[in-house]
Amino acid sequence: MALLEMSHVSKSFGGVKALTDIHISVEEGEIHALLGENGAGKSTLMNILTGVIPADSGTISFNGKDYPNPTIQGMEAAGIAFVHQELNVINDLTVSDNIFLCRELRNKLGIIRKNEQIEKTKQLFSDLGVNIDPYVMVSELKTSEKQLLEICRALYADAKLLILDEPTTALSNDEIDHLFGILRNLKAKGKSFIFISHKMPEIFAIADRYTVMRNGEFISSGYIKDTNPHAITSDMVGSQYVDAEVYVPRELGETYLELKKLSGQGFHEVDLTVKKGEIVAFTGLAGCGASELMQTMFGALPAEGGKMILDGRELNGSSIAAFMKNSVGMLPANRKENSVVPDMSILENFYLAEHVVSANKPFINIKTENERYLYQKEKLNVKAPESSNSISSLSGGNQQKVFLARWMNMGADLLLFDNPTQGVDVGAKEEIYKLILQFAKDGKTILLNTLEIPEIQKVADRCIVFYEGRIVKVFDHSEVNEHDVMLYSTNAI
Repeated sequence: MALLEMSHVSKSFGGVKALTDIHISVEEGEIHALLGENGAGKSTLMNILTGVIPADSGTISFNGKDYPNPTIQGMEAAGIAFVHQELNVINDLTVSDNIFLCRELRNKLGIIRKNEQIEKTKQLFSDLGVNIDPYVMVSELKTSEKQLLEICRALYADAKLLILDEPTTALSNDEIDHLFGILRNLKAKGKSFIFISHKMPEIFAIADRYTVMRNGEFISSGYIKDTNPHAITSDMVGSQYVDAEVYVPRELGETYLELKKLSGQGFHEVDLTVKKGEIVAFTGLAGCGASELMQTMFGALPAEGGKMILDGRELNGSSIAAFMKNSVGMLPANRKENSVVPDMSILENFYLAEHVVSANKPFINIKTENERYLYQKEKLNVKAPESSNSISSLSGGNQQKVFLARWMNMGADLLLFDNPTQGVDVGAKEEIYKLILQFAKDGKTILLNTLEIPEIQKVADRCIVFYEGRIVKVFDHSEVNEHDVMLYSTNAI
């Protein structure tokens, strides 16, 4: 008997169908991949399962019991936990306090039994193979440790089914391996998981079965061992993007960017020359220094030596605004923390950069800004409702397009993209690749930092491999392959 059965689930919002006759089942002791593009209906389905929103029709059975009207409290009590991509830990509390949040151990006087909570936290971590200090503040933890903390908190509440939404987005390869080891151990003990991810290698490394959704409809399901990445990708997006060749060689301009012995936090004496209209990809293991180099080139981190020369001018700015005024734009790796201003509308997020650069203009003409936004929206194919809507209402891919439009509106000529397709679905990725190539064709110079070799093969003219903060290899486009890039990334040469 399945642990979870959702059958004939449908949901509409204002007459618009979000889900149509969806089926999904999860067995006890199974990792089940829930797949689909952003907007496919995965979040809506999970919100119905966890009692956040009601379904219009359909049935839910969990652990042998029917739930005709699920509620958040009821589904949590039943043993379902949702570990969101946007982590819900409390930074101002200790690790142990987070584990026991809202279920503290108290004595007869109502006083929290701190020492007992800490000892139980230590035992929980020991059982799971998690090496986190229960005493430290959560604000001091790495993202990967916060991710594990959320999972541990759910397990302490005796969750039988954990929904993991893009759990590896901000993790290094070693951290992903550690997480997967924990999941396999928990699976062996009978825990079940719904694993939501856009990364095919991860799906095939960890999942037992899968369900694919597209446009709110059930498309396919089966055992991972009986399929392949090509077939699943085709089910997710249709055939239009599968194995699409994106890269187009272009005639490049004169030298536009020069780095001369540039050093900073995590990188050392980087020498690099980039031509106008060129796309250069940075790659290497997580922590190789490429991301820190980009942040330094945008003024977010201080340079510790060397020079950055842009279009013949040496940049000595000590702030992000100074680099922006020299036509430098950046998509940072963590979109949620460093790009999205959640309390602002789509339009306000769009024109934010341009008004940092034009700070001497005291007033904002909403009509003019909206005209600029609509021009960029059409040009970049942003799928969005009214510009007055919250930026948080958009999918990850469309948020990223708004931020691309932000830099086009500002007139940036050097674009620094740090993992630009992180948390973006397959179809939106291909659109972003095409936009990057179009920007280069229009004369923009682009540096792209990514750990995904297929991404480099789709867009980059050259690939720069970093190891421990230094450039160790430069590949031309035709030379880029997984094997050789990994050899240099790991210093195995």
